[in-house]
Amino acid sequence: MVFAEIVLPLPIKDTFTFSVPDEFIDKIEVGHRVEVQFGPRKKYAGIVFSLHKNAPDNYKTKPIVRMLDEAPIIRPKQLELWVKVADYYASTLGEVMNAALPAGIKLNSETTYLGHEDLNNFIHELTGDEQLLASAVIYQKEIKHSDLENILSKKKYLSCH
Repeated sequence: MVFAEIVLPLPIKDTFTFSVPDEFIDKIEVGHRVEVQFGPRKKYAGIVFSLHKNAPDNYKTKPIVRMLDEAPIIRPKQLELWVKVADYYASTLGEVMNAALPAGIKLNSETTYLGHEDLNNFIHELTGDEQLLASAVIYQKEIKHSDLENILSKKKYLSCH
């Protein structure tokens, strides 16, 4: 079995170990952005820090829910820099990750999507799930990330393709 150390956008000292499902083993690399469930209901977009075959001794790992991008978005050299920055500033990798990544790719269960006044002007150009989500945002004015799964009735909502 393969395991991944994941940096989560949280002010916690260590990375967290998740199991890599068989369907991702040939695709996943250091620097990939992945969706993980942390705790009973929270979901986060984290970064793969390392891959290994050592199961943790003190807990059962949860599987990575989904790979969010086709290719890694962070290079190993950047992760090395994150470690140096965290060490120099006595901060955590999660805090460095929050500072280093653009807001749009740091999705979590608490993220809220707001409609834009021009959304009505191009909603007809959208298809399928895009149109469904746009309609929901127009109707509700804002939608919490945790509600997207219910609206779509499936788990494809974090994808940035």
